[in-house]
Amino acid sequence: MVKRLEEVGRVVDRASPVRRRKMRSSGLPRGAPMEPLGINGDACYYLNSRRQIEVIRAKEHNALNLIGLAGEDSEWFYKNWPRYGREGAITGWDARKVAEALIAACARAGLWEPMERERGPGAWRGEDGELILHCGDAVLVVGDREEWKAPGVIGRHVYPAAPALPRPVDVAPEVEAAGERLLDLVRSWNWKRGDVDAHLMLGWIGAALIGGALDWRPVAWLTGGRGTGKSTFHALLKHVF
Repeated sequence: MVKRLEEVGRVVDRASPVRRRKMRSSGLPRGAPMEPLGINGDACYYLNSRRQIEVIRAKEHNALNLIGLAGEDSEWFYKNWPRYGREGAITGWDARKVAEALIAACARAGLWEPMERERGPGAWRGEDGELILHCGDAVLVVGDREEWKAPGVIGRHVYPAAPALPRPVDVAPEVEAAGERLLDLVRSWNWKRGDVDAHLMLGWIGAALIGGALDWRPVAWLTGGRGTGKSTFHALLKHVF
């Protein structure tokens, strides 16, 4: 064992300074198209090249699954783990060595629990109380300032990529105009308390849109006789959401 450790030490010492920095920082060479998230049992969790969560069992790290993980960026394998032919030309890449590196990177990232760490599209509360709005192809973080980020790891959570959702309007006059148009639509129903109920329903719509970020979520219960427009109002809510 001591001899083997000495051999490993010599190999690391012969590596270039840049290569050693890469190994210390992430355990993977730079430019990795995937991001190891962690491990749970024999399941390794990654953000793949499309920024979606992908799970690969340890024994299933074969060439095809690794290519699927890298997507269009499989050239990274050839660059860092090449196989050479008799004349010194690159003829492929070593899937076993890639698998070893990726599984080790997941182990270094620690235990992964999807229920606690993964956050899909919708509104969330950040670690410091900031509002986080996951719009599928982008994530809006609203704290001291507003910032759009790419899907992926933000803080201790992962916001995987998903089909794009409509983004909030960020121009004040347009926000006010949209609110007025929606309020006019809501007012067109015959509410028992008139404008009071219309405004309460508008407020509920706003709260429902960010319900996942709220500690207390208001509930609306729509009642009315036959033919009063309940189903039509439900259709309006569906379009708004």
